[in-house]
Amino acid sequence: MENKHKLLHEFQRWNALQIPNKPDFIEHLKTHAPWVFAHHPQHACFREHVWKINGLYICKGCLVTSIGFVVGLLFQFASGWLSLFSEEQLGGIFIALLLPTLITGSFGLPRPIKHIARFLLGFLMASALLLLFVTERWAVRLAVVACYLVVQYVFEKKRRKHNQALLHSCSE
Repeated sequence: MENKHKLLHEFQRWNALQIPNKPDFIEHLKTHAPWVFAHHPQHACFREHVWKINGLYICKGCLVTSIGFVVGLLFQFASGWLSLFSEEQLGGIFIALLLPTLITGSFGLPRPIKHIARFLLGFLMASALLLLFVTERWAVRLAVVACYLVVQYVFEKKRRKHNQALLHSCSE
């Protein structure tokens, strides 16, 4: 949430600049808010969690999850795979897509494996979102939304705790 406000503030600041040949907004961000697309604290111990792409720091997990989301959308639109399975079968597939994220988060596996898990999580998120519109059963819709909220809450709480612990250990 804080990054959204920071991005809006930076856009307003950039928009208010009254200089000729004003640099584009991305150039402005590189100079004034390079960490705006990384929800991790702006600290050296979090450099492993972000990629520096063209002067901006971008959260690795969020970027890989977003790519998985886009691929999930495209895969459904190209194949219509959600209609090929029963909703019970989709539940099993969705659990299988979520398991790598739960496993990598629990056992601290290497980052490349975490990237695969995040990609699958993004694919799952896109598929679950589209299932809300494909299914006619309200129980399925409720299950999808409830699972999303519970998993999101747990992941967010775990991420914040991990970030604080890492920041504390780096500061000592």
